[in-house]
Amino acid sequence: LAPSEQATLLTLVRTDHKIFNKVILVFAALCSEVMELRHKAVTKFYYPLVMYGEGGRLEDGVLQDGEAQLMMGRMVPVLQDLANFVGRIHDLVRHTLQQLAAFYSAENSRTVMQSQGIVLQTVFEAIGDALAILITLDEIFKAGDTFREHWAQYKRVVKSIRGAPAEYGLEDTKLRSLEKILLTLEGKLMDGRVLKNCLVQIFDVQHVDVSKNLLLNDIFLASMRNIFLQLDSRIGEQNEMTQRHRLVGLCGLLALHFSIFNIVDKKFSKQVWDVYKKLPAVYLVGDLIWFPNEFMWNTITYFCQLLDKKTTQLVDPARVNYFNTLTQGIVRTCQSMYIEVSSWMIRMESALKATKESSAVRQRASLFLNGLLSAYRITHYVKTMMNYHSHMRKPMTKSTLLHLCKLLELLKSIQFTFHRCSLNVTDFTYYIVQTYQADIISIIEGGIARITAMQQTRYSDKSLDTVAALQLMKTLLNGPGTRERRLVVSLAFHFLNQPKVLNGEEMSNIHGILKKMEAISELQLRVREVCDCGFLYWHKEVLVPLYLADLYSNPPDAHRLHYIFTCLSDCVPIMKCSKHLETPATLLCVFEQEIDGYLKMQVLDKLCQEIETDLRLHSHLHLQLDDRNPFKVGLKNLNHFLEVKPVRFFDMSINIKAYVTHYLDTTFYNLTTVSLHDWKTYGDMRNLAEQKYGLVMVEPQLPSQTLEQGLDVLEIMRNIHIFVANYCYNLNNQIFVERSSKAKFLSSINIRHIANSIRTHGTGIMNTTVNFTYQFLRKKFYIFSQFLYDEYIKARVMKEIRFYKEAKFELDQKVNLLKIKHDVISLSLPATFLPVVCSTLMKELISLTRSFASLGSAQMD
Repeated sequence: LAPSEQATLLTLVRTDHKIFNKVILVFAALCSEVMELRHKAVTKFYYPLVMYGEGGRLEDGVLQDGEAQLMMGRMVPVLQDLANFVGRIHDLVRHTLQQLAAFYSAENSRTVMQSQGIVLQTVFEAIGDALAILITLDEIFKAGDTFREHWAQYKRVVKSIRGAPAEYGLEDTKLRSLEKILLTLEGKLMDGRVLKNCLVQIFDVQHVDVSKNLLLNDIFLASMRNIFLQLDSRIGEQNEMTQRHRLVGLCGLLALHFSIFNIVDKKFSKQVWDVYKKLPAVYLVGDLIWFPNEFMWNTITYFCQLLDKKTTQLVDPARVNYFNTLTQGIVRTCQSMYIEVSSWMIRMESALKATKESSAVRQRASLFLNGLLSAYRITHYVKTMMNYHSHMRKPMTKSTLLHLCKLLELLKSIQFTFHRCSLNVTDFTYYIVQTYQADIISIIEGGIARITAMQQTRYSDKSLDTVAALQLMKTLLNGPGTRERRLVVSLAFHFLNQPKVLNGEEMSNIHGILKKMEAISELQLRVREVCDCGFLYWHKEVLVPLYLADLYSNPPDAHRLHYIFTCLSDCVPIMKCSKHLETPATLLCVFEQEIDGYLKMQVLDKLCQEIETDLRLHSHLHLQLDDRNPFKVGLKNLNHFLEVKPVRFFDMSINIKAYVTHYLDTTFYNLTTVSLHDWKTYGDMRNLAEQKYGLVMVEPQLPSQTLEQGLDVLEIMRNIHIFVANYCYNLNNQIFVERSSKAKFLSSINIRHIANSIRTHGTGIMNTTVNFTYQFLRKKFYIFSQFLYDEYIKARVMKEIRFYKEAKFELDQKVNLLKIKHDVISLSLPATFLPVVCSTLMKELISLTRSFASLGSAQMD
């Protein structure tokens, strides 16, 4: 995605000026490490902390007992790594400032290299990037209410174990080590100490005095002014890229400068404070929004004395007015961005077929940068708006939210366009970088010629430094535009401060070309970063249902479904970074089910029901229906949804047409089996679905009619108590016969009728039949067993059992049931109750048992 090479900084920085080589190598190594730490912070620490608390096992919407402690326990190793990471940044900032102090010291200027007039702005920008990491971590911990709550619970558990560690299988020494680790982590990371610990560390060491280096103070202030001028000229403008993120680092530099030198530049400080008029809030990560004025007021103490009460009171109204202006102009912004992105996409698709001449290459470079700038404007607008309202707990109107969704669609359109043209973009990127390098080299060669002529008349050590810088830049620009080469060229560029070598216009041109070359070299990386919509994870509950509902109400826009699911897919890498759960798959599964539920509820189920209703109305046009005049009730063409190509989401493919087809197939089949006489109606509806919607449905293969169908088995199961009471079983013919009927005939059921029912409904009814029969038998056996437990009945039965055992040979081992029945009837209980109950239950049991056998035989047939 970006040019790379195996050459190290040691092999790249080679000139005849050995001292110059060492200076460049030191600062290049420090700046390169800051870049690596920034990448590590984003990929390894930001998202595990921001995602903390998501998911987890719940009971009635609350975490299960002990789940919070388990989640925090899994985060302790991450926090240990983070503490080491933060310590490394502290050391890196301290070492960089000490190197700058040594470079800008009076002794160095006399004996080693003249540093007056050299402003190493790239190094100070790297320090600002490092401080921005610390500020972001502080904001994450500050916003983590769940994290702080679980942290307190975890410490209480550890404290409660201290009294009897052996009961929990722990050694006392290990428990004390854990408590010490927790205290260390809390002291380094919690309560805003990440940046504070960096600012209060001791920078002065032996032979290197940082805080009293007046030249370093001047250079520090000059660098901050230059950075601010570059940021202020582009923040909120059409050509803004990463400037608002640089503002975070600039505020960190301002706090670091005051902490070290305790010197206040009132004019410059007020200029930085007034940035809220153009940008009152900056999006950081996740759903976090950062307010520069609040940071400066709480972190840099002299702002409390520098600003009066009236000035500070203007911030909140200006902030509210800024976002109200954005909200009111969102329709105009959306329309202008739609025209801009659409025209850019057309030019992008057509311009790549041209030749690779110099003028054409420059046009393509401008085209690529325009697309990237459009993406930056959209992502800044959407992220700031959505996360500001979320942070301030202010609701957005439905119209505003839908326009933000359209801007997200445009953002993904830019990404898709770069992806479609990725082969040509990669090819042209090489030529564009070469063109930019040639432009800089032509300027450098003119500077080399001038300084060579100057050296012939007047030689100086400063000229030697400038020549070495020019030669190094020229050498490195004759190669690939890798990150290391661009970094060294930027550092060497700061040494071109000798007058009459390069004029102001040439210096400005080189600086602008270097920025363009950086953007083009990292084009694909930046496109992927700026078009990342992972922040939607924190807004999915509001945004996704509303968006899908609006999408369903506008069928011609059905193709937009791909864009929103692509945006939601960007949340997957973020969820995979979570460390507080046993496995991120749990969080992914919950997210997938939630989004799938929104889609079915807002689009798929409504679509299926509306298509089914439309087919029914068309097939019953001969009936008296409501007015269906499209000029009165409206017309909705649902074919747009069925023409949408399958949508990829996680490991599943969402095919709307197949989903609707399956729904209609299932519905028509089930309803046909219930009412076979409607088979022709559902057949017409299938044909109509194919003609009108292009839905190719499966033929159900159900019979239109069945001879000797008899009573349906499903009807018997639904009214099994009535069937047992009204039907008798003929043991010889194996047939059920109705006891009595008001009609002139008696109904009968035999094995053939049961087999017909199985062929009609399928073998799946066997399980249902067995379950119904079993449940009914269980109830009847329970009643029968209670009947036998009756003391009167039990005494008579026990008497007959004793009589039978004594005279079973004389009785030929036969039981006289009539005698038992007569004995029961002779009791003083109601004469008809017990015998009737007994005989009825026995007949029911025998009949149902025979029905089991009949069903089994039918299934075997």
